[in-house]
Amino acid sequence: MSIERIFYCDWRECDSHTRTVAESPGMGYVTIIEDDCPPAHFCSWDCLLKQAAETPPVETISAASS
Repeated sequence: MSIERIFYCDWRECDSHTRTVAESPGMGYVTIIEDDCPPAHFCSWDCLLKQAAETPPVETISAASS
């Protein structure tokens, strides 16, 4: 018996998904793993960058004037 898993793209405007029996979505999907957060799966770099563009920066470095 195998357990089928469905991984959905975490970009809010994307309906892409993949079915697999593996623990991760595999080739074609980008998986982001951060401390204290569940893994995020994206169907392409395009969806990942769209998600990243909406996230405020963790650190802002001001330009030093000479």
